Amino acid sequence: MYLTKGNTALDIPTREDLSKSLEIRNDYEDVVNYRTWKPLTELNQNWYWENVVNNKDHAVFTIFQRRTEMVIGEVRISNIDWKNRCGEIGVILHRKFRGKGHGKEAIEMIVGYGFDRLNLHRLEAQCVASNKASRGVFRSLGFEEEGYIKDAMFTTGRYEDIIIAGLINPNHRYLY
Repeated sequence: MYLTKGNTALDIPTREDLSKSLEIRNDYEDVVNYRTWKPLTELNQNWYWENVVNNKDHAVFTIFQRRTEMVIGEVRISNIDWKNRCGEIGVILHRKFRGKGHGKEAIEMIVGYGFDRLNLHRLEAQCVASNKASRGVFRSLGFEEEGYIKDAMFTTGRYEDIIIAGLINPNHRYLY
């Protein structure tokens, strides 16, 4: 495993991991709060592999439960802006593994990766305003809610506001 913390491990995805995560990624309840989510099918797996997983503007990791080495989700930094040194965190976690610390551990690891290895200055996260669990996890990790986008996501039969939370790297090194 590439990164580990507690009961959670992150690794660089393989095509097999991608196939295993199809069920999680396409379960509406698992991704209802993942704003940039799009269905992943057998047909568009190649596109996702080439344009997201193997794209320098994204850092994608498969989330595993350490004990069983079972694929339980995906975490990534998307749309990395290398000039301004910022990116957006997204996480999908199988509902059976929520509330057990895996999401928080995965986010902690991806934040560390973004700040320490990619030398990013800022990370941003977005979630549906009604998702108190996600908001609480991000808040507990030092993210500050900076604002919201009104009626930005249609989910569960209605429009919901999106909360934007940000975290600044306290140890950012300017390499220019």
